Amino acid sequence: MLEISAQTAKPGVGVVTLLGRFTINTIGDRLDASIRQLLDQGCKTIVIDLAGVTHLDSTGIGKFIQYLNLIMGVGGRLSMAGAQPTIRESFRVTRLDTVFRFYDSVEKALEA
Repeated sequence: MLEISAQTAKPGVGVVTLLGRFTINTIGDRLDASIRQLLDQGCKTIVIDLAGVTHLDSTGIGKFIQYLNLIMGVGGRLSMAGAQPTIRESFRVTRLDTVFRFYDSVEKALEA
């Protein structure tokens, strides 16, 4: 099961928090809806809090690429925060750690 929460952290900046497994079996339309809702509310910067993600598969990585393209398409910025070493390794192996911006915590991502 994947738990998703989204909120506006400050004007123009949204934070999406994920808890659980981000895999083909747990990805649904809820995360898509959360990202689009934040964009509709005027959030051009979105931080995805990965601290609670325990597993990530290629479908999950594909979704993050989709969100990156969507957010960049409206002139926004996507940042990743708090990824555990195993999750961060998934991005490194695919060389996507050079495409996504990673921060140690949501707070550091918000400061950037």
